[in-house]
Amino acid sequence: MKKYCIIILLLSILTLTGCGTKPASSDLILTSGGLTLTMNTIPDAPRPMQTTEIVLRLTDEAGNSVPDAKIVLNLSMPSTQMHGNQAELTNSGNGLYLSPVMFTMSGEWEMKVEVAVQDQKETFKFNMTTK
Repeated sequence: MKKYCIIILLLSILTLTGCGTKPASSDLILTSGGLTLTMNTIPDAPRPMQTTEIVLRLTDEAGNSVPDAKIVLNLSMPSTQMHGNQAELTNSGNGLYLSPVMFTMSGEWEMKVEVAVQDQKETFKFNMTTK
């Protein structure tokens, strides 16, 4: 049963990310040091106290998937000085990295994503709102 749930989740993610072609309109995209990080959430609009799946796609300058990165994200709520919500993303292959997270309150959140690929380290910051 768990195997089928994972397969369904991965197929859903591939559908949402367009199999690496064109990003969906809800995707957030940042570039740093020759790496591009595309972030999406499931559901599209995260809600407080509900599990949200963070989906990251990492590509290089040529648009190729980067399959061997270590990615850690830190969630914080700057208006409340709330910190400490940290997760290491799971490499699900083909440059896709996943992690379930929970936003504990409504409001503005900052997600700092630390990416390490071989000797290169980059930090990306995404802002999002929960309602």
